[in-house]
Amino acid sequence: MITTDWGQKNVIEQNDNVNKPSHYQVLPGVEVYDIRGAMMGKIDKSVPFDQVSDWDRASEYLFRMWGKNGLEDAKKARWYLNKLIEKMEQGE
Repeated sequence: MITTDWGQKNVIEQNDNVNKPSHYQVLPGVEVYDIRGAMMGKIDKSVPFDQVSDWDRASEYLFRMWGKNGLEDAKKARWYLNKLIEKMEQGE
């Protein structure tokens, strides 16, 4: 925030890469963090933690890919999805 000589306050919108990175903004006021939290609440407690973790990482990369690393993030998501599928097929 900048204050002028006459006391008027002007707010300058800046990308905040720590608290509100633009590549995690899905909609105004909705971040990937919010969607992940909502989805986590839908996962049955019997699902092993490492499977949930793989799913969570894959979804994060997919949500942000268009605003950050594109193809690289898609490949990272695929890597985690492949790990998740392997674990599910093995019954882990």
